[in-house]
Amino acid sequence: MNKPAHFPSVRLVVAGLGSVFLLAWLAFIPGASPLEADPREKIYPVGIVCTVLLALCILVVLGPVFWHGPCRDRWLAVLVTVFPLLTFIGTLLWFAERVLP
Repeated sequence: MNKPAHFPSVRLVVAGLGSVFLLAWLAFIPGASPLEADPREKIYPVGIVCTVLLALCILVVLGPVFWHGPCRDRWLAVLVTVFPLLTFIGTLLWFAERVLP
């Protein structure tokens, strides 16, 4: 199998841009962050579900870098993974606590 040498680098760039988009999504879209949600109000979790899916997509893009990338790219992938992983886990835990009483 002939893999191009820039395979992990492209995935790192896509994940980095996705993280910037995720940060902008959380900053500018009302109702996208569970931190802004009032527990007494009934909300429609469409924005929160989109947040979880966007963070999951970033993590899926970085997955092959952890398995097939060189050591340098693996460390960069760990750095890029921190924000989407915390967002994914925090939002998922909030959603599970909210939906599954």
